[in-house]
Amino acid sequence: MNTDFLQHINPGTAVLVAVGLCALCLILPVIFTGINFITSIVGIFTHLLSTLTHIVSGGPVAWFGCLIGIGACGFILMMAWLLASAPASCAAHPTNFCSLLGY
Repeated sequence: MNTDFLQHINPGTAVLVAVGLCALCLILPVIFTGINFITSIVGIFTHLLSTLTHIVSGGPVAWFGCLIGIGACGFILMMAWLLASAPASCAAHPTNFCSLLGY
């Protein structure tokens, strides 16, 4: 085997290349795992958007019930949040709504 090309390599450069390759073996899996995690999150949002556009593209008859269901779920979530945050808000700023709820 001809090793004449090794005479032109600086020993410090060879160590630097070896350390760089070892660092790549440690850094690349972390980078690829992060990319996979970000891709999964983006996939969740695009799937939800696709589901919403699929409902809307069904026409007014097909998606009206789904729209009412989605609106009802949103209303229930809003009321749950309002009732959960009411005691703290009513203690600081009492309003007629607080007296309606009994706070």
